[in-house]
Amino acid sequence: MDTPSPCFICVKHARLSDYTGPILAEADGLMLTHFPIQNGVPATQGHLLIEPRRHITDLGDLTEAEARTLGTMISQGSRLIREKLGAEHVYVFRINDLVPHLHFHLVPRYPGTPREVWGPKIMEWAGAPKVTLEEVRTLRF
Repeated sequence: MDTPSPCFICVKHARLSDYTGPILAEADGLMLTHFPIQNGVPATQGHLLIEPRRHITDLGDLTEAEARTLGTMISQGSRLIREKLGAEHVYVFRINDLVPHLHFHLVPRYPGTPREVWGPKIMEWAGAPKVTLEEVRTLRF
């Protein structure tokens, strides 16, 4: 019988310094962080994640407090991306197909982004401003 592999997000929570910079906000069991840097591959600057610390897979599993805080963190994260990094638009995605841990992406769209990558394709756009792990660790919002 196969042993299920550990959840990447739960592993990341235990070793945040290996993947991302400081926690940008944390409340009611949710945290806001920068998208992780894996295997040295740069991430889009300002691509943020909201994740519950506990392992859940569905929106319906959020407590009332977590659900309220989710809305607040979406607003706070979007404001940071727009005001501090100059994004003209912030997308919010929940996909959960590859990583079975509830999480939300806040993805910036910067001025000059080609219209053909607006929407979900934004996360595939190689031309977005990138940051390394060292840069993520020193990003100040």
